[in-house]
Amino acid sequence: MPEPKPKVVVDARWSKLVGGIGRVSHQLLQRLPAYPAAIKGGSPSSPLDVINPSRLRLSGRTVLYNPGYNAGFTDAHQLLTLHDLMHLTSESSALKRAYYERIVAPAIKRTGQVFTVSHASAAAIREWLQTDQVEVRVVYHGLSCVAERGTPPAGAGPRPDGPLRLLYVGNLMAHKNYPTALKALAALREASLTVVTADDAEAWRQAEAVAPGLRRRVLVRSKVTDQALAGLYQEADALLMPSLEEGFGLPALEALAWRKPVLYWEGCTALAEVLGGFGHPVADPTSGSAWAQATQAAIDAPKPDEAALAAWLSQFNWDTAAAQVKDGIDSAVARLEAQA
Repeated sequence: MPEPKPKVVVDARWSKLVGGIGRVSHQLLQRLPAYPAAIKGGSPSSPLDVINPSRLRLSGRTVLYNPGYNAGFTDAHQLLTLHDLMHLTSESSALKRAYYERIVAPAIKRTGQVFTVSHASAAAIREWLQTDQVEVRVVYHGLSCVAERGTPPAGAGPRPDGPLRLLYVGNLMAHKNYPTALKALAALREASLTVVTADDAEAWRQAEAVAPGLRRRVLVRSKVTDQALAGLYQEADALLMPSLEEGFGLPALEALAWRKPVLYWEGCTALAEVLGGFGHPVADPTSGSAWAQATQAAIDAPKPDEAALAAWLSQFNWDTAAAQVKDGIDSAVARLEAQA
């Protein structure tokens, strides 16, 4: 009997979670064909997910597309998305290293393909895998929070008088370097900082640790919708993104799309790639005074050329991203059919 036609299924659990992968998963899966959601139960980030029964039941004639990094035991061909390799660098542990070497890497090599979100991440993944038998496909993110309110008008006027309104969007893990944003805030008297993160208590605790009373100038927002986030970008004078590592850096791109200055550490190659020369690099990743001076200079700087900026932003589109993912899925299916 001939082999059955390969089947495509997805791990849709990420779409229900708050965070970067959750946002990406939601945007992509709603634009892809209605592939069955095959993985049931449990958290995709749980160590126990490697033995998820629904994954174990999948056949070897199945392509399992995953908008996240999690892999597990299965006969299926797992088409993963490694947004970055921070589990092997700034967030490393013996358990994570073993998981990537014994579960994730073999799954990628068996499928012969993996998605990532920037050329900076792609280079790191190729170096880690140490093989030319895996195709690393770069799929840029889109701009969902801009679409909620429409692209802001070109040539917006000068900011109104008053204290600076700064914005930080992200979690509080060490690689995000949140304390540097707080140090910049402390050096910019009367400025305020809106922090979009899930851990409000920790955001305020770190603010108080940087300078007594600083938390009074910090507003923490959690469970923010794309529409509400668009409003925060619109109201802000600048985005501070002092990350030491990023796979892509979606908040930086979103703020840029709202024509807001984006301050980032010049050593973060993914942010430099995504901002494409339209961001404002800061040489020192930890100096509050350096970040404060750079922030004020960025706000006072002339606006970038609108035509050039619009052309740059046009490549970041969720429809395009979904089409690229669909092409990768089709390629994985074709590879399976060739093995029949």
